[in-house]
Amino acid sequence: MKARATIRSCIALLAIALALVVSPGRDASAQFAGRVAGVVVNGTPGAQVPDGFEVVLLTTDLDGNILGQVSTKVDERGLFEFTNVLEGEDVRNRLVTDYQGVISTTRLEDEVAPANLKIEIFETTRSLESIGVDAQVMVVRLDGATRLMGVLEFVTLRNAGDRTFVADLTDPSVTGLKLLRFGLPANYEGLTGVSVDPPLPQGQLVEVGPGFALTNPLPPGEYRILFEYFVRYQGGTFEFSRNLPFGASEYRILIAKGGGEVNGDGLEQLADVTLGHGDYSVFRGGGYPRDARITARFSDLPQPSLWQTVRNRIQESSAFVKYGTPIVAGAVMALLIGFAIWRRGRPAPTLGGRRFGGGGPEVVPSQIAEAGTGRQAPGSFSASEQEDGGGTAGPGLPAAEKADRQAIVRDIALLDERFEAGEIEEAEYRRRREELTRRALDASNLP
Repeated sequence: MKARATIRSCIALLAIALALVVSPGRDASAQFAGRVAGVVVNGTPGAQVPDGFEVVLLTTDLDGNILGQVSTKVDERGLFEFTNVLEGEDVRNRLVTDYQGVISTTRLEDEVAPANLKIEIFETTRSLESIGVDAQVMVVRLDGATRLMGVLEFVTLRNAGDRTFVADLTDPSVTGLKLLRFGLPANYEGLTGVSVDPPLPQGQLVEVGPGFALTNPLPPGEYRILFEYFVRYQGGTFEFSRNLPFGASEYRILIAKGGGEVNGDGLEQLADVTLGHGDYSVFRGGGYPRDARITARFSDLPQPSLWQTVRNRIQESSAFVKYGTPIVAGAVMALLIGFAIWRRGRPAPTLGGRRFGGGGPEVVPSQIAEAGTGRQAPGSFSASEQEDGGGTAGPGLPAAEKADRQAIVRDIALLDERFEAGEIEEAEYRRRREELTRRALDASNLP
């Protein structure tokens, strides 16, 4: 769908912009000189690195095919070393450790000093008490034509303890309450692009309604989680409720300018910001406790135009309606537009030298019923009869004037279609449509 693709491309640009803001730069040009070395330490106070602890060096090509694998044991001080390490632009090297079921990987191309590494291991825990959210940012873009809301979320998650959280997946009673879970609106769709920086130990993404959870172990430290999804709304308002399992020290909603207004639990509006090529209104709240529920109310949301509504209905309809409706709708719209223009330019009927009504032309019901049929309504007067008291001409215009007007109406319809398809900019569309509308009105007032 074009609307979803457009929103996704904008979201991708926003993700890049956010990543550049919060992610530290890394030197990807690390030189091994054939040697990788370092030390393994246990980051949990009072715990030690086990005797004979192994470190594995895994070498692959760019496609992930294994080129080599070698392991070594740390000495009594926790030191390890690999020599004659294969390197090159088409080679990737990883150090892999396995401690208490937590498999961790260190990508050597991300390291500045591969010959002086520090690898931390931690004791494990089943408790989530030390895990919290420092900040959560929700970036919203809307497509009024399809009533589709594209959402990019950026969560800064922190394990402030000294142990790695590990979910007990062998427990048959395990639920989302015992996982790294993230709540989403009940009608979300298309969850994609879930990524974590720095990478977590191996795990899976599972659906925990409404929302998702990660089964990955979470070592102590700070992690940035990025994900996107879509929500469909109806009408001009939308209520967005979600749970915050780990609370949030700060919670922000950024919505593209012109996309609507936001208010909700403890939210206040801040100064606008620019991300990528767009400006955003910013709404902020903070100090949400664990398991809090936050509700954001969106209002003045963009809506589809009449033509967009008709087009959406046609696209959702059967083959018969898809081909039949445009013909019928086009005929009805042409009739209505033609009648409106004709009525605008037609003098009001007179009786005894007086016009009906005070300020403008008035059409009696019998005339409305007969409009566009080519027949004279009983008791009504034609244009020629009003002017010279005789003749048989109907209310229509000369053929040449009708043709000109029909061409203008056709040009307006084609211009609308091009704008809806994204082929012309809004400013150019507005200018050209105003010009065509003026010409149509001028044509309706031709003598």
